[in-house]
Amino acid sequence: MKWPNHADYAEAVQNPELCFELPELHTGQVATTPLGLPRALSGNFATVYEIAGGGQTFAVRCFVRQVTNQQDRYAALERHLAECDLPFMVPFEFVPRGIRVHERWFPVVKMDWVSGAPLHTYVEQQLTTPEKLAWLAADWREMMAELKRHRIGHGDLQHGNVLVTADGELRLVDYDGMYVPLFARERSPELGHANFQHPRRAADFYDERLDHFPELLIYLSLRALAAEPALWSEFFNGDNLIATAVDLRVPQCSSLWPRLLKSPDDDVRRLTVMLVDFLEKNPSDVPCLETLLSEHLQQVVVPERLEFASAPLYAKATESTFVPSGEADTEVEAFARRLEGPLAAMSIERTASGSRPAPPQPRFVDVFGWSALVTAMIALVPPLRSVAGFAAIGLSLLAWLMPGRLWQRARVAASLAAVIGMLSVFLAQNVRVAARLQNSGAPLPLQVETVENPTQFATAGPIAPSTEASPPAAIPILKPAPFVQAQPVSRPLIEPVKLAAAEIVQRWKPHSETVSALAFSADGRYLVSSSSDRSMGVWSLVRNQPTLTLTNLGEPIIALTSLTTLGIVTTLDAMHQLQWWSLDGGVPMKSHSLDPDSLVPPAISPNGQVIVLGGKDRRQIVLHYNTAPPSSAVFGGLSSWVKLVRFAPDSHRFAVVCHDDSISLRQTASGAVLQALSFPDATIAELEFSNDGSQLLALGEQGQARVWASSTGAAVGETRLPLNRPVASWLRGKRGNTFVAAAGHRILLLATAPAIAVEKELHSDLPVTALASLPDGSGFVTGLKSGEIAIWQFNRPDAGGIVQFARP
Repeated sequence: MKWPNHADYAEAVQNPELCFELPELHTGQVATTPLGLPRALSGNFATVYEIAGGGQTFAVRCFVRQVTNQQDRYAALERHLAECDLPFMVPFEFVPRGIRVHERWFPVVKMDWVSGAPLHTYVEQQLTTPEKLAWLAADWREMMAELKRHRIGHGDLQHGNVLVTADGELRLVDYDGMYVPLFARERSPELGHANFQHPRRAADFYDERLDHFPELLIYLSLRALAAEPALWSEFFNGDNLIATAVDLRVPQCSSLWPRLLKSPDDDVRRLTVMLVDFLEKNPSDVPCLETLLSEHLQQVVVPERLEFASAPLYAKATESTFVPSGEADTEVEAFARRLEGPLAAMSIERTASGSRPAPPQPRFVDVFGWSALVTAMIALVPPLRSVAGFAAIGLSLLAWLMPGRLWQRARVAASLAAVIGMLSVFLAQNVRVAARLQNSGAPLPLQVETVENPTQFATAGPIAPSTEASPPAAIPILKPAPFVQAQPVSRPLIEPVKLAAAEIVQRWKPHSETVSALAFSADGRYLVSSSSDRSMGVWSLVRNQPTLTLTNLGEPIIALTSLTTLGIVTTLDAMHQLQWWSLDGGVPMKSHSLDPDSLVPPAISPNGQVIVLGGKDRRQIVLHYNTAPPSSAVFGGLSSWVKLVRFAPDSHRFAVVCHDDSISLRQTASGAVLQALSFPDATIAELEFSNDGSQLLALGEQGQARVWASSTGAAVGETRLPLNRPVASWLRGKRGNTFVAAAGHRILLLATAPAIAVEKELHSDLPVTALASLPDGSGFVTGLKSGEIAIWQFNRPDAGGIVQFARP
């Protein structure tokens, strides 16, 4: 059944005597705007009208879509709330034959009209009297405790659903997503306002803990504004209090949390530390507000800056971790003692007298100096020149930095070791250059796939549609061109070998914070990385060295897409702005701003012709086609709210993942569904097409992995990896049935035929946050939490452990 939209209801209520059966509504008067049109409060699920009749004023809620078992849900709510007698809840009545639209009857919910201001309006009115905001925060705490005692979850706590009366009393409205115990084992009918909900909330999370995160966020916002009203002018955007969906989704990119960490209110600073920590957990792990305030708040140690780590930023004190006030040397030491996770292993040693340890003794000079000389001797062995050479240089520097007599034999030995180390590294680099330019005495063969009539890429305006014409005969070598509109790509033909151990052959640190994304250009010449520190780095695989690093970008980059156009990459930042870049010099070419409040990160096709966004209705997707003239299409009917979108390498197909862990594989040109897949109860976190587009990999947050054949939808295999929140990348070339997955310090190489199985496990010295496979399939690249990038190569007896790339 097709439900009326907002415009249909607006037209119907202009004649109450025709559209309503209830006597008090049949003869009622609808509140209107200055233009004489019905005044409506429209939301995602319903439109509310104010109607006065029978000596009362009512709020009539008209639905724009159906909720499963809607009438039974409201009947159960009415029974449960009648037993609770909560003053902040508004009595209501579900009316099955509520309103007639286009000769059909549709249900409505009728409740008493509450005269009051929405929460954000009231807050703005009271900025000059911050003590009232503090009282409001206290009332909020009490109201949340009452909901908890009666095992109720509102489901959509936000500024528009919380009203404040003229007497300063709180009222809750909009009960469409409410939870009561009678709804146990059901799925949430909605996910709530994005500016107030945990970014990892899904439909499966539906119990009395539903409001724990938004109640903490709203309480923190009220306390912060009471302590510092100036925050309102900095962070209020008309549809929030002070936080936005972007602040919650990518907290490391937010300016709000560091700002709250400097609040004059100690409790605000502690609450900020807790809330940021909970953003990296599941919403079900967030305790209720009363528990946080009464049991945990005073145990929180506020750091100088927030660390967005997987380890919690606070812990309840125990006998083994508690440090009495005044006994810790610094706040940082006290903070380290209370941390759970990796920092808990850090020891803060003291001497018996309580003073700090004495500085290192001069004997360390001898250790580092003579070790450097021994390492330099090892560097003279050809296979170990590079690694041992760098180690000798490092040990030499340590020998000179250690305290002790300035001139002694160990330091002289260290100096000699440094000279030998630099010579060894220089010789190793020459070997690499020779290996890249020559393979068995002959130039490395190339396979070139290029379409006809390459054209210059314009610095503005739409990208011309890619041609479907057959490619001409291969040409031997492409001369480097700044921007070429062409199908990819030049890649070296290197026969794959059986997977063996892999080792790091290059490291680079282009970023000061966590690496958020990695991508190779379609022509295989560049590796591109991005980070939450608002920077982008480019590594030349031809020269095997960094080309450039772009810093101080407007917003942190959260996604990268390599276009099939040679040397072009697109970036997506935290505010959902797409930027096209030429990697030959790092030239910005054009940009396109998208909806920053969309819960679905936009996706761009590899040919640059299509952008996919989430629709205003969360069960819809919107496709923007870069044609002449540009066009758009909206596709709905999805089984649940959209979570993410991924394109196939050929750009002709894309996959949509919903919050119910269903996947629809669709045709790009028409949006038609090609395959319908599902991965129930996996909480899908990532979806990746193989490099030839023949297989589709889904990864769950707890390490679940499933692979399908994208052409038939048949399951290839399924397993559970010993990883939480893994990232993955398919290996290229003839290893198309192999992928690499990583999380934390663990890296797994997996084959998908005949079933998913782990072939190798590797260890990274630092946590892995991003992955990409090398263009020739000889290895992969890891982005690390430290901001470093490590290039791994599989052991190859014919290559001597050196990565080989062809110059396009």
